Amino acid sequence: MDQKIRILVAASEVSPLVRTSYVADVISSLPQALQRLGMCISLVIPRYSLIPDSFTQECIVDNIAISIGEKIKHAGLYRTTLNNMSVYLVDMPDYYHRNSIYCDENGDYPDNAERFIFFSRAVVELLPYYQFEPDIIHCNDWQTGLIPLYLKRFGQCNGKYRNVKSLFTVHNLSKQGLFWRFDMHLTGLPWSYFTSEGIEFYGDINLLKAGLLYSNAINTVSPRYCKEIQTSEFGCGLEGVLQSLKPKLYGILNGVNYDLWDPQSSSVIPAQYTIHDHSGKRLCKTELLKNTGLVNKSIHDPLIAMISPLYSHKGLDLLEFILPSLADQGIYVILQGVGDRNYVRIFSEMEKRFSGLFRFINNLDSETTQQVIAGSDFLLNPSRFEPCGLNQMYALRFGTMPIVHQTGGLDNTVFDSKTDDSGIQTGFKFKEYSSEALLDAINRGLVVYQDAAAFTHLRQTAMSQDFSWSQSALQYLDLYKKILDDTLDVS
Repeated sequence: MDQKIRILVAASEVSPLVRTSYVADVISSLPQALQRLGMCISLVIPRYSLIPDSFTQECIVDNIAISIGEKIKHAGLYRTTLNNMSVYLVDMPDYYHRNSIYCDENGDYPDNAERFIFFSRAVVELLPYYQFEPDIIHCNDWQTGLIPLYLKRFGQCNGKYRNVKSLFTVHNLSKQGLFWRFDMHLTGLPWSYFTSEGIEFYGDINLLKAGLLYSNAINTVSPRYCKEIQTSEFGCGLEGVLQSLKPKLYGILNGVNYDLWDPQSSSVIPAQYTIHDHSGKRLCKTELLKNTGLVNKSIHDPLIAMISPLYSHKGLDLLEFILPSLADQGIYVILQGVGDRNYVRIFSEMEKRFSGLFRFINNLDSETTQQVIAGSDFLLNPSRFEPCGLNQMYALRFGTMPIVHQTGGLDNTVFDSKTDDSGIQTGFKFKEYSSEALLDAINRGLVVYQDAAAFTHLRQTAMSQDFSWSQSALQYLDLYKKILDDTLDVS
């Protein structure tokens, strides 16, 4: 294929315009890597009022009538620029001019179904107004799940766009966009789609299932997660659907933007350092201990960090259980995260209990994250499941040894000679999801930590790993070509 492939990436957030999770970082970094391969890339997200004023917005078109249930809404399309790419913004103040993206202090917005059904339909119906004609719309997670279905149903009405294909990326299968059946009227689709073979799921509408069924291809964000979600343990009730769609299901590992995440060039850490000179990392650790108020008995005492949204599947139950044991050993521990209020309460109380050894930072600010990773010796990620994970890859580049559960993208990115046959060691993994197995992995890491030469070698091996977006982008390019060649469409 000689001409440039034109991709419209549709998502609910993108860094730095608006961000609630690492998905926003992926939506920012992957298109840049694709652009470097010579592809023509644009993005489309809702026009949130939260987008900083520093991003100048140009109105492309206004007052376009779009149906949502029995109502007619009049949408606008704006355009801004990010990393030399156009970002189109679907404007509907009633839906997107709020203080946060998905929820408020009372929980999820009650009209989230309407908000993101509208977004999916608008992305398709505004196709004539984008300043380029996409070959593929690359959809991401349940908020864009209806786009592939709308392309097949409504794209046929406009011959110019009837050949537009779709790729659907699953960043986290457990978040499916489930809404009650009587929101079906909002889709503008006939009830014939509300079946077990369609978008119905145990009596509800499942927007993620729509993306799975009607896209030309599906990918997950790591090869192992691609296999895991076809099992009852990780399939979240959709394993049968995914097994039936296996011919168009692929796993492509997320990458890291080393322009932002590299200790040699970072401007937000106290001191820069390299793979061969770790003196700056010691300064980062000194500053981190000082700034977090941890008792600085000795710079040589190990420091373990965990950076995570505060949700049950992230392994916080394991951390809660082992924290007293770590404190008894005099090990510094930092937890950075936001989320479930019960976990905020638990770890705030534990911070008081283990004052001087444990610090709970109740945010997920990216600059703080980088400072915590740079200053720590080990990074925990004991998630019960992990589609990909980025922090463990950030940690590798910063010479901070990952200690991870052997699942999903964690297993694809951290190598442990005790648990796999990779032949190299870049961290420590545990197979059984239990506090005992996690403690065993930590203790194995601490044994190596006590041998300065061995730990330096381990750190250098970790820092030499390359998980940049370049290889992943090539795999996406290959998948786009297969989609356009119709070699994956099993619908």
